[in-house]
Amino acid sequence: MYAVLHPSNFFAQAAAHQRPELRKSPFVVLDGEPPSEMVFAANNAARSQGVEIGMTRLQAEAFSEVVALRRVIEHEHTAHATLHHVACMFSPRIESVEERPGTYALDIRGMDLLYGNAVELANKLRRSVMTAGFLANIAVAENFHAAISLACGRAGVSVVPSGGEAHAIGQLPVTALDLAPEHEATFAAWGIRTCAELAALAETDLIARLGQAGKRLHSLACGTWPHLMFPIEPSFEAGLVERMELDFPVEELERLLFLLSRMTTELLERVRGKARAIAALRVVLRLDGGAEHERTVRPALPLQDTATLLKLLQLDLETHPPTAGVVGLELHAQSAAPYRAQHGLFLPQAPEPGNQCSVRG
Repeated sequence: MYAVLHPSNFFAQAAAHQRPELRKSPFVVLDGEPPSEMVFAANNAARSQGVEIGMTRLQAEAFSEVVALRRVIEHEHTAHATLHHVACMFSPRIESVEERPGTYALDIRGMDLLYGNAVELANKLRRSVMTAGFLANIAVAENFHAAISLACGRAGVSVVPSGGEAHAIGQLPVTALDLAPEHEATFAAWGIRTCAELAALAETDLIARLGQAGKRLHSLACGTWPHLMFPIEPSFEAGLVERMELDFPVEELERLLFLLSRMTTELLERVRGKARAIAALRVVLRLDGGAEHERTVRPALPLQDTATLLKLLQLDLETHPPTAGVVGLELHAQSAAPYRAQHGLFLPQAPEPGNQCSVRG
């Protein structure tokens, strides 16, 4: 069972997310180098006034009420990150639908224990997306591609009962199947406008005329095309963080190092599991009163030794002590491939340089 989250007109929504005062005003997003900028995206208010994608900047500026914005890629990345965060709240297995910007598919098997049945989950997911500042269509179906077609072709929340994919997507236009331009032109010439009309054609005839693409499109229109999910893997580097909240302020460095030792050991276990070492440690101390004290230590070589890393932290904090009691700790690690020394065949064994402490107490 899949739930698909699709923010319609994603690029316009990403721009409006940074400028919420423009949500109800007509605006366009321009892309390209001046003076040959083109309309890359436009919200519904601008489209209703006659603005079209692909217009030049001068043509768009002819509409006096339309606000022109420059495309900012960072804003789109922020929007993607926000939607990804919402999707992760509802399932540990999600996949980004690359051909549909901002769209995520969630494997929701077993999620009913947390969020209720499919209808309840879909509505909760949509409300969470709206709370995050976006408007999205949500579709739930047993077939991955059918859920995507419904989310992209039907507004609001759509929940398909088991086995009802073909009926649910039958009235959608064939363009909901994300057709290649040549196939879209072919179906227009044949008079095929809906998925139901495409599904009614004989599969063998489609294959004879379109090749294997015909088989895929026929199965998509019937809601039966299979999919092997490739869930997004969490970033290993982003997970190299240890946090600790303290019940009362800690001022003694010795007690602070005891806590940092436990946190460093936890991080080292994770990096060793990936056959890596720690190249940097960034400690963030939240102080009594709300301030933060941040320090970073970088050993000369990536290390897999807790004692050496802890000694480097000790020396740095002794040189740059916090100005108040510590009420919270964060330890961020950056990993790297461990240092490997190539010794001669007849040389005596010696410790690796990266495992020797280069500082003195």
